Amino acid sequence: MEEPVEIPTLVVLEFDFKELPTKQDISLNITAKITVGASDDQQILEDGKRTLSGRSSLEIEQIARDMVIQEFASAIEMITIEDINRNKMWFLNHCSDIIGKRLSLIGLHVLDIDIIDITDDSGWIERAGQRALAEAQRNKERN
Repeated sequence: MEEPVEIPTLVVLEFDFKELPTKQDISLNITAKITVGASDDQQILEDGKRTLSGRSSLEIEQIARDMVIQEFASAIEMITIEDINRNKMWFLNHCSDIIGKRLSLIGLHVLDIDIIDITDDSGWIERAGQRALAEAQRNKERN
C-alpha cells in the first residue's frame, strides 16, 4: 500500500518568465512569485491525494511548478497588454483562475500571485505607460 500523501499547505514559487507571447504577439518578461497551497475543498483535496499517491514532497512541488509554468504562459497568451494595464485585479484573477483549474487536479489552489515586474524587449509597455501618464496629466490640468 502506498504511503499517504500530504498536500503542502504552502509553497512559494518564484519565476523569471522570459518571452511569454501575448495575444498581440508581443513577448513579455515577467518576474513573479506565485504562492499555492492545499485546497479548501475537501473533495479536491482527496482527489489530489489519490492523484499524487506515492509522490514525495519534492516531487509534488516540482509537479506544481511545472503546472504553474504551463498555465501562466497560457493565461498570458490569451490576453493583450491593454488587458494587463486596464485592470490589475482582473489580470491577477484571470491568471489565478487559469492556473487554479489545473492545480485543482493535484489538490492545490492559488493563494497569491505577486507580479514583481513586467517588461518587453520592444519597449511597448514603457511607451503605453508614458501615454497613460500624459493622458492623466492632461485630465488633471483640465480639472
